[in-house]
Amino acid sequence: MVEADTYDDAAIASVCQLRGLQTLWLAFKNYLIGGPTITCGQLALGSMASLTELSIEGISPAAIKLPSRCKLHILAQPKDLARNWWAGAAQAGQLALLDLTLEKPDPGRAMPNFLAALGCTTLSWVTQHVGSFEDDEPCVFAAPAFAALSALYLDATTLCIFIHASMRLRALHIVAGNLTVGFGNSEALATSLEDLSLVYMWGNCGVVEVALALQRVGKGVEKVVAPMEEGYEGICTRQDLVYCGADPWPCTCGACLGCLGKKQVTP
Repeated sequence: MVEADTYDDAAIASVCQLRGLQTLWLAFKNYLIGGPTITCGQLALGSMASLTELSIEGISPAAIKLPSRCKLHILAQPKDLARNWWAGAAQAGQLALLDLTLEKPDPGRAMPNFLAALGCTTLSWVTQHVGSFEDDEPCVFAAPAFAALSALYLDATTLCIFIHASMRLRALHIVAGNLTVGFGNSEALATSLEDLSLVYMWGNCGVVEVALALQRVGKGVEKVVAPMEEGYEGICTRQDLVYCGADPWPCTCGACLGCLGKKQVTP
């Protein structure tokens, strides 16, 4: 794990000498969600043949080169992805996680254009508004753009999305003040879903639709009982997976302290 205020060429070269590493977490030392991030030169890590998991937090490099077996996990803001430094990893199918956090001010209701090009398997998106119920303009998750996506985490004040019949999600977790969700084929989605939680102050009939579909394929659904802010309710498949506003989404990067701690075997 490396935390620094800056990443100059000398620092990056020093990191590349650690060729026995399997996991690496590079972070901006003073990074706060919604706060400033930093830029740096090219992260040429291709010589680190043992590296299998790379997590980047609050850093926007000019470019990145990874060993062929390495998965990339990005924790960033929308502006950090504008330089397209991630494109090579995405085209190679190496982008595992995108944890996208709110910019201040909020960039708007539309889905960022780059999301459809990322090809990540896990997307965590925290913002204020996603899609528009009033204008009947949901954010659409559909293949082929999101064919690789298996786990979707969304947190917004107002959220309007449509999950196309082509999607085969394994996990779907949503927290929203105002939730409008539609499904192209709730029965097919219920077959692939392993974990679900929908927590909201106001939800539309899509919540009931997916709950009934899960029950029809023999997957239990229950009312959320985890402590939430006043006025929130919801449904879930497992209480221990329900997201509460003060807690972060579960990380899957495999390189941070939390993930490394999960890998340790208790004697």
